[in-house]
Amino acid sequence: MTTGLQSDLDRKVRRLKWKGKRNYLFAYFLYAAAALASGIATIWTAALAASKTSPNLWLAVLASIPGVAVLLNETLKPELKGRWCYEKRAALEAMLRSLVYAGAPESEIVSRWNELELKMEREWPRFGAVVAKPTQVRNKQKP
Repeated sequence: MTTGLQSDLDRKVRRLKWKGKRNYLFAYFLYAAAALASGIATIWTAALAASKTSPNLWLAVLASIPGVAVLLNETLKPELKGRWCYEKRAALEAMLRSLVYAGAPESEIVSRWNELELKMEREWPRFGAVVAKPTQVRNKQKP
């Protein structure tokens, strides 16, 4: 018999799996677009140089794609966000297994879930910010 807590955990686990996968796919799409556009722009430029034809606007647009892709990856941090989703999902799956198979009390699971939410909120890769874990911050403060 499933409890409300069990179904909530299960729903959150499934959602995080999709969000993590989506972020990874977006990151790898950006890497692939950068590599492909760079290769095509290089070949196109060489072909234009060989034919003594001047470059046009489309070549400039194509040549800008790698820079835009890298900028988006560094600013939006989809790979870090994907990893964050997978880490949180793994922790929630452990709680779900404890609830279902080890018979852990719901109050303990809720307490662990609340702690996880606070911890993971602090670790979320913010837009354009450098991600620093609390241990890294503490170590930097020591002389």
